[in-house]
Amino acid sequence: MIRAVIFDLDGTLIYNHTNFMKMRRCVVEKLISEGIPEEILDRSDIIVNNMAQAEKYAKENNLNISKLYSAAGEIMSRVEMETVDLTTPVEGALDTIISLQNECYKTGILTRGSRQYAESALKAANLDIGFDVFICRDDYPEEEAKPAPIAMQRAAEAMRVEVSECLYLGDHAIDMKCAVSAGAQFLGVLTGAYTAEDWKKVGAEYIEKVTLLNSLLSLDQ
Repeated sequence: MIRAVIFDLDGTLIYNHTNFMKMRRCVVEKLISEGIPEEILDRSDIIVNNMAQAEKYAKENNLNISKLYSAAGEIMSRVEMETVDLTTPVEGALDTIISLQNECYKTGILTRGSRQYAESALKAANLDIGFDVFICRDDYPEEEAKPAPIAMQRAAEAMRVEVSECLYLGDHAIDMKCAVSAGAQFLGVLTGAYTAEDWKKVGAEYIEKVTLLNSLLSLDQ
């Protein structure tokens, strides 16, 4: 039985204007300056994958992993904040969240955005309402951020529910990885990075947008 619904932020509840290509490029350049070989990195790939490569190399060559994550986090936060005021809500997101809360579902946010960015983005989108849990990239050591399963486990613990009782709604495969590796349930949406074909390729169930969540959960009772 689902007792808690946890939301990804960008592409799930909000539309942002973050320049992710700039963010990826700047992070890769910073990693290179810190001693990570350029040939194992990809400026066009998502930061999670580049950080995984950097972490592996750092462990093998006695480099400071926490320093790498901290440096990358500072860059991501700076780029996130450049366009945060342009954030808009996904249609129906607010009504969906309020409806879930009225039906006694616990609700939360689990995002790879920084705390400053996430709070500012929710305010800009008029979604800054009360959630039972709100976990951001920099609330804990950044190597423990989503998609690390401990991020989802912390969310469940904070809401006093079992991980298996949590449904995570997200727009990217790293959201699914976080949920599945922790033992939570997962549902994709089409308002962000992944298309229907993308979700089919990874074998995930999905809905068109967050507003369809309530009717789906009513069938689950």
